[in-house]
Amino acid sequence: MSSFETGNLNPGKMSAGGSEFKAGRDEEYSKTFTAKIEDPEKLPTFLYGQFPKGFLLGAATAAFQVEGGWNADGKGESMWDHVVRTMPEKIDDRSSGNEGCDSYSRYLDDVQVLKDLGANVYRFSISWPRILPNGDASEINQAGVDYYNRLIDALLENGIVPLATIYHWDMPQAIAEKFNWLAEELVMLFTDFARVCFASFGDRVKHWITINEPWIHAVISYDIGLHPPFIHDAGAVYKVVHNLLKAHAAAYRMYEAEFKVSQRGKVGISLDSWGLEPADPNSEEDLAATERAWQFKLGCVAHPIVYGEYPPLMREIVDQKSKNEGLTVSRLPDFDDEWKAKIKGSFDFIGFNHYSCEKVTTPEHAPNNVKRIIFSSSSEVGYDADQDNFRFHDSDWPTAESWWLKFTPWAIRSVLNFFKDRYGNPEIIVTENGWSDGREVIEDYGRLYYYKAYLNEVLKAINVDGCNVTGYCAWTLLDSWEWTAGHTVSFGLHYVDLDDPLRKRIPRASAKYLAEVLSVYGCKWLFLPNTASKDLIVYNLWKPLLTPNQSE
Repeated sequence: MSSFETGNLNPGKMSAGGSEFKAGRDEEYSKTFTAKIEDPEKLPTFLYGQFPKGFLLGAATAAFQVEGGWNADGKGESMWDHVVRTMPEKIDDRSSGNEGCDSYSRYLDDVQVLKDLGANVYRFSISWPRILPNGDASEINQAGVDYYNRLIDALLENGIVPLATIYHWDMPQAIAEKFNWLAEELVMLFTDFARVCFASFGDRVKHWITINEPWIHAVISYDIGLHPPFIHDAGAVYKVVHNLLKAHAAAYRMYEAEFKVSQRGKVGISLDSWGLEPADPNSEEDLAATERAWQFKLGCVAHPIVYGEYPPLMREIVDQKSKNEGLTVSRLPDFDDEWKAKIKGSFDFIGFNHYSCEKVTTPEHAPNNVKRIIFSSSSEVGYDADQDNFRFHDSDWPTAESWWLKFTPWAIRSVLNFFKDRYGNPEIIVTENGWSDGREVIEDYGRLYYYKAYLNEVLKAINVDGCNVTGYCAWTLLDSWEWTAGHTVSFGLHYVDLDDPLRKRIPRASAKYLAEVLSVYGCKWLFLPNTASKDLIVYNLWKPLLTPNQSE
């Protein structure tokens, strides 16, 4: 999960009761995407239907965010363990992931709540230092391997597909003291870790994600400096993404050569992207600025794995700016022919993490009284400045507990269509999608409405647009520890009382709703028309929403 929480809470966020959005526009929220349909007026705001046969529907977590057991049974220290132990001031509430939801001890509770949801897939990650305490393959911690074996076996026994992420940002501290992702040495260290994972679990795990959100990891850790190693270098993003893509491709090709024939699994990578739309769709300048934003955001990571190189527009811009700065070598690295061949086509599916949307214009046409979104330590040079655009949020978009998360359900369909139109309609699994709220909110109607709208947009992308989407994982199953935000916000379908030694998992209203969706594999109101009028109230999301006791 990406997190830009610190110091950026928006005063226009949803109320603590989780029930009210700000008033906003009330036109049909899918209007932008009905243009390709012969008679757009015939497409209702809410599309009744089911997901395709075999569609994966479930939830996601990440090891450091839920496992706890930070030093249990031979586990090594991760860089995040090191941060919370030595630099607690980096965390908003000075909390840690030392115990968290205690999934290390209570994984069977997690399997049970997944079963109660009716989930048929669970995305989790494998802790690198729990398997390799020293970071390299010189010592394999069998207790760590046994833990994941127990989890995987329990999932399969309950009809739940394990979807395993190999790297979700918890680098072993033993490695972090020597290298970071600016160093190419990490490529082979990561590949060795991936080999251990494939060898240990690949007989049962058939869906793998190599790396979670390479772009976010690069920006938030090496440019903004909010996550370890806390580097503030606007020029580092390209180098870090470059090495993360190499690590992904090396692991993919290793699986292909050593395991694919016998294990017959699929390997992908989770890429993140918010939606991007021109501030003025009739402005050629805004359309061009939006195209640059797409190519620098999603194109930066998707284009290489599909075509073997960075987007031509991105290459042209950075090369020219580097030349203008007097540099003899472009700030955007290039892949040699060997790496181009490795990276091109290095996926069997693409994981897609999505939350929100941004509007795009040029700096010259920036609207008054809006805050510019800059995911960089510099507005003058580097990744963000290279785009020559001005990105912002519409003030009418409802806001979650996290300032960067807006209620813009059409955006997920937009990005899914971008994948289809630009990258040959690859198989996509939505590996993260969710809404943040206060931790104490149990009747989380904001999150419930979010899932209703976003899941319906995914359904439209599949059934109307023909996007090759084969799965969806809600973020997140539990009240996970949200990196530097700690426990100040929650994305969890289930509330976890951190003061309770048993860490009881309590379903929120959103969990009960998702259980209804999962019970019929789609939109249950197709089969229960007597509730349709109530559903129309829920889906009129761009008018002031009713309070929970009025709407339910």
